[in-house]
Amino acid sequence: MNEYLLPSVQLKYSPFNWMDIRYAYTQTLARPDFHQLSPKYTMSTDFKNVWAGNPDLKPARSLNNDLMLTFYGNKLGLLSLGVFAKTIKDFTYFTRYQLYDSTTAGLRTLDSFQPWEPYPGAWLNTYLNTPYDAYVKGIEFDFQTRFWYLPAGLDGVVLGINYTKIESEATYPLRDTKTLWQPFPLPPITYTIDSTRTGRLIHQPNDILNAYIGYERGGFSARVSFLFQGNAVSYIGAFPEQDGYTQDYFRIDASARQKLPVLGAEIYLDCSNLNSATNASAQRSIDGFTSEKHYGLTANLGIRFKL
Repeated sequence: MNEYLLPSVQLKYSPFNWMDIRYAYTQTLARPDFHQLSPKYTMSTDFKNVWAGNPDLKPARSLNNDLMLTFYGNKLGLLSLGVFAKTIKDFTYFTRYQLYDSTTAGLRTLDSFQPWEPYPGAWLNTYLNTPYDAYVKGIEFDFQTRFWYLPAGLDGVVLGINYTKIESEATYPLRDTKTLWQPFPLPPITYTIDSTRTGRLIHQPNDILNAYIGYERGGFSARVSFLFQGNAVSYIGAFPEQDGYTQDYFRIDASARQKLPVLGAEIYLDCSNLNSATNASAQRSIDGFTSEKHYGLTANLGIRFKL
């Protein structure tokens, strides 16, 4: 059981009627998934791979600082510029390392897997809390407007852009195995060397862009939206070449609404993934894709009644 005190402070200052400045300090939690916490393990039939949960995982705690400048006006619309910085403690990550009798203290050893023990040198796949703080910082730009002041026919055009640039840094284990050869007939001794390395925080892309352009008039509304998310680290291996990555992702969606002359009724059309974007992952050690998911185009057409 975990208990946390999560203070929060929010300030707002409006020096002009067209601008305000906002600052927030918050602390938030991210709890591990159930399958990460589950006290279970499975073993391959050759006893060379073990997959185990870790019931000792703690929630990750994030200390957040956000500063936002907001400008607004009849012709400008809404423009926001922000910076943020976060310090994350005890975040959970997936890792794998080999099991030997000499594995570093604090990590599971062969004695943890009675009555069936894995093969010496087997790979343990599990989840750990990092003892090192991770850092995330970035800038954010958001703009939303409607061109109501343009000539008739164009005065219904709406536009929105949101872009976030992120930099992150986390410390991960760097494990290597060494073999000490002894004079015959003594058997060789294999042991693990523990060190650390730095890299991007898992699941944190460097670039996120959301944009839309649309048209509104009377009871009609339509949007075409664009989503771009840069590649991100998806899991951590025993050494950098084993790290997994998601590939850059770009998707186009569209939607339309038309109110009907019936109280609270409208007809709608939602289309997702017009460009048939795929979700792909890769790993450097094998120089290629580890998975690729094809969702294709989906669409929903219907009538909605609002009571």
